[in-house]
Amino acid sequence: MAMTGWVTFYLEAMEFSNTSTVDRYRGRIILAQISIVLGTIIFVFDLQVLPRMLDGTDKMTAGLVYAMCLFMTGILTIGGTGAACNLPIILSCLSENKRTTGVAVERFFGSVIASFAVPLVGVIAENYFGYHIDEDNALDPSAEEPAAAGEVFHPFQTRRAKVVGDAITLVAVISWIFCACIWSILYFTYPTDRLSEADEEEEEVLGESSKSYGT
Repeated sequence: MAMTGWVTFYLEAMEFSNTSTVDRYRGRIILAQISIVLGTIIFVFDLQVLPRMLDGTDKMTAGLVYAMCLFMTGILTIGGTGAACNLPIILSCLSENKRTTGVAVERFFGSVIASFAVPLVGVIAENYFGYHIDEDNALDPSAEEPAAAGEVFHPFQTRRAKVVGDAITLVAVISWIFCACIWSILYFTYPTDRLSEADEEEEEVLGESSKSYGT
């Protein structure tokens, strides 16, 4: 996601104007929603699809594939929206003497809401899926491998793996869908909340950038 910052430079190098390449009111909102949707798809793939694809392979291969997929998940998912989308939007809606407070409030509520995710997964696993920690039976006892075949990767051989994966997926998908919907509200509120000073500051930055790029 960090490399997408070069896209504007690339378009400007082809003689597109700043007006046509930068939409100060919708660009960051669209970027945040794309990042959320992409992150949701990749996360569901990691927890639901990938284990079934690797079922029956050796554990070394499964571990390497998981390492690569989780690495890509960390790069492509919604972790970058805080710095690339949330922070610039908050700063552009607040006067200079209130920006520190605004960022602190956003970080506070973000941390508080995120702290509910871990216990919520446990509650859903126990009450919705009916799992208890002392009941870790095989999903299909007749399909259990003998001890000698312990190097074969069977991710859903026990009920614990499947239930925990389903609970995490449920909490994550619902949370991110709700998050994407909240971002949609900004299409209507952000243009009116944004301060005129922010427009002037951005025009100045874009003008200086164009001069440094030689356009």
